[in-house]
Amino acid sequence: MVSRLKKFALLGPGRQLLLLRVGLLLAWARLCLWRKGFSHFTGGLTLHRTVPVTAAVPGEQLEQAMELGRLVSIAARYAPWQSRCLTQVLVLQQLLEQRQIPGYFSLGVRKAGDEDALDAHAWLQCGTTIVNGALPGDTYTTLSSFSWGLRASSQSAPSTLPARHSSQRP
Repeated sequence: MVSRLKKFALLGPGRQLLLLRVGLLLAWARLCLWRKGFSHFTGGLTLHRTVPVTAAVPGEQLEQAMELGRLVSIAARYAPWQSRCLTQVLVLQQLLEQRQIPGYFSLGVRKAGDEDALDAHAWLQCGTTIVNGALPGDTYTTLSSFSWGLRASSQSAPSTLPARHSSQRP
């Protein structure tokens, strides 16, 4: 516990406040998912039936998105409630949209160990970089993607997307 407090103290006041805000947003998102449903979060987003082909995100915006993605993962890990991949992605999407950083998140499935079972997952990308929700070496078939702030072309990428960047599973 003391180690966690020391790490928190080393973050600096700006990042401490942002981390606390992210923790509250995770609780809010979880409550909204339960009370209002998924459509509450996707009303103003563009729906894609496959992964949208997007332009690269400028370096400074990508760095900011990666930092926010790390903070969301940290807050989810230490929250006293469970914040799985979908909750994390929804919070991160709102943080990125507020900062006018374009991106999209995808919902996908894969076969689980049992022949009839499916494993669902959500991940968020800015350009071609997975910012939150990556599972090393796993491949999910994309069911749908939701974008904001991008000029996605009418083309689409393959519907099976390997998660190539390392991150811990939410």
